[in-house]
Amino acid sequence: MFFLQRRHRVPRSSAIAAVTLDKTLELLSNFTFLLGGLICVIKCQVLPDLGGSSAIPLAFVLLALPAGFLAAIWANLRPVSGLLQAGFTLLPESWVRRKGWLPLFRRLHQAIQESEAQASRFCRQHPGTMLQAFAFSLLGWATMLGEYWLALHFLGLNLTLAQSIAALTAARLAFLLPLPGGLGSLEASQVLALGALGMGPAAGLSLSLLIRIRDVTLGGLGLWWGGSQKSVAPGS
Repeated sequence: MFFLQRRHRVPRSSAIAAVTLDKTLELLSNFTFLLGGLICVIKCQVLPDLGGSSAIPLAFVLLALPAGFLAAIWANLRPVSGLLQAGFTLLPESWVRRKGWLPLFRRLHQAIQESEAQASRFCRQHPGTMLQAFAFSLLGWATMLGEYWLALHFLGLNLTLAQSIAALTAARLAFLLPLPGGLGSLEASQVLALGALGMGPAAGLSLSLLIRIRDVTLGGLGLWWGGSQKSVAPGS
């Protein structure tokens, strides 16, 4: 959002709307894949301690959050600004005025309302574009799965499609843990997942090393590219 405003002089409300829709579609595609992945995890008996009876309903709940938000925006509702307004009215008025938060709240509330209105107009006026964006998000997951399968093939690990999806799901779940970059959890997930599929711990560690090399390389290229671009001064 910062770069949209700073480099391309996009209005704040439009930047918030664009980033919100992008992250909502990303979460929707992520949880869609993870839901299917959890089914493969249970079917292939990967990570048996996961608790399939509770994991699947939890995945549906997580999927319902971005889906519900997108449906509310599409229906021209204001879920975020409405919740913000409701929460703020619960605070004692004298305490709010004494803290001087009222002007800040009004500016924040107005910005969120404007961004929700723009997002709602975009969804209703360009539904085909939204569906295309969601399709591209799913295509990104398919590409990630192909990349994961290629890494498995490179290491000489022959897994079925369901097993590959299950192992990839274990890797993605590791990144959801409250650890920076899934440090340690990624390696443990791959050792456990591939071990459950009849592979040794060396296979899981080798695959984790390939994933780390890829992430560090792409992250380094992104930092280099971002640092090499000259900032565009506002109004220039």
